[in-house]
Amino acid sequence: MAAAGHPRNPAAWLKALGVVILLAVAGVLVEMVVGVNRYSDFGAQVDHTFWMIVLIAALLLGGIVVFMVYCLVVYRHDRVEVPVQVEGNWWLEFWWTVIPVVIVLGMFWAGYEGFRNMRTVPKNAMKVKVLARMWSWEFEYENGVHSNVLKVPVGTPVRLTLTSADVIHSFYIPHFRVKEDCVPGREGYMWFKADEVDTYTVMCAEYCGDGHAKMMTNVVSLPREAFEEWLRSAAEEKKAMEEPVAEELSPEEKERKMAAAGEKLYNVKGCAACHSVDGSPRLGPSFKGIYGKKVRVMTGGKAREVLVDDAYLTKSMKTPTADVVEGFQPVMPPQNLTDAEIEKINTFIKSLK
Repeated sequence: MAAAGHPRNPAAWLKALGVVILLAVAGVLVEMVVGVNRYSDFGAQVDHTFWMIVLIAALLLGGIVVFMVYCLVVYRHDRVEVPVQVEGNWWLEFWWTVIPVVIVLGMFWAGYEGFRNMRTVPKNAMKVKVLARMWSWEFEYENGVHSNVLKVPVGTPVRLTLTSADVIHSFYIPHFRVKEDCVPGREGYMWFKADEVDTYTVMCAEYCGDGHAKMMTNVVSLPREAFEEWLRSAAEEKKAMEEPVAEELSPEEKERKMAAAGEKLYNVKGCAACHSVDGSPRLGPSFKGIYGKKVRVMTGGKAREVLVDDAYLTKSMKTPTADVVEGFQPVMPPQNLTDAEIEKINTFIKSLK
């Protein structure tokens, strides 16, 4: 008669373990089917390598656990005599060395093939510069157009040159299975080719401060004709924004044009990541109705009141931690803006009554 708490049915243990392993494998297969779809050349390579490694690891884990449970049940101390100690077995040692080496080399080669393709940029790739900053993305095209959304023609290789204005960020497009760090003072690169017309999420995959989770934008893949039309229109808009405001315009018209240009800069330069225009709180104070008001700020650890005017706004962009609005953290980095850009942004803020 078996002692209480010591079941002597190895088959029942093995069946239960088999069910657990089957459920785990089923979960993996479901994730493979319903997970994030892939829409680029690298998707299949990355997924196949990843799931090959996962399945090999799962099979090894399952085999090892089954063998361990079998030994624990069949060779229990109270059921067998003291076993004979095996000092060595050349064939066993040979095969348990060769087989793991072959498996690891196979996984390495699968990964290396994908890595080599990711680092070999096609010669006809379209070039785009990416600037990461807390907590937004800015894209610059070869014709000088700037955008906070990455628009690309479908079916065309795109080479991104990446850097950061402040801390380390990581440019990650889950649907394309590509990710590259953006490091201050250094340029990295990556490339991809969108297979379908669609919108894909871009996120930062390197913790970079309070606004990290919201540091997101989109890749928008367009038909070639639609992309070229957008790029041409954006170039014309950029040229119009850079032209000096005509002197013959009325003061009201001049201010309206300056404010429109400032709104464009507000979006492109990343101001929208921390400052709303509708009064809602974000990481920084809202721009709505703030111009012309007095606000309490912390200066050198002491509270004081300041008037929000052009001088204060300009100082806040160039040295943002000098006078921090009370209730907010001093996390804003200095902005690399020209005097003309600052003037347009100030005019836009002034228009937000």
